[in-house]
Amino acid sequence: MSTAMCLRLSQRRATISDGAARIMVIDDDTRSGPALEALLSANGWDARHVNGAQQALAQLRSWTPHLFIVDVTMPEKDGFAVAQLLRSMHASRNAPLIAYTSLSTDDLRERASLEDFDGYCQKGSPPDGLLELIAGFFLESGEAGNGVAGNQAAPAGEK
Repeated sequence: MSTAMCLRLSQRRATISDGAARIMVIDDDTRSGPALEALLSANGWDARHVNGAQQALAQLRSWTPHLFIVDVTMPEKDGFAVAQLLRSMHASRNAPLIAYTSLSTDDLRERASLEDFDGYCQKGSPPDGLLELIAGFFLESGEAGNGVAGNQAAPAGEK
């Protein structure tokens, strides 16, 4: 049984060229989604919360995140379907995706493949683990890698 609370699942990276890293939180929970948005914003990232796939698609018309945090257990489209949708779109196909859920990694693997996700964090974990996981997806200025070319890697105050 897996006990990891937050872990990296791929080597995908993104760099930022135009200010603070943009992070979209896709979560139908009307308390945890906005709370996570506030936490990320307080740590220097440009974060926005949406309630599900339809709102995410609408937001993507005018705002392109560098990273997505996706709740897995949502009505309409679950996090696996949302991840597949994001991977199929040009604007988001190379962005890191983090599965953010109350399910354990073992429970997730029983339900479906995690191949579309680049990270995992269990809801209720101390926030430092999630913040560290997110920061690890952004390249430092001048580093090479896939993703968006740019210069800001970590939230303000962590460089």
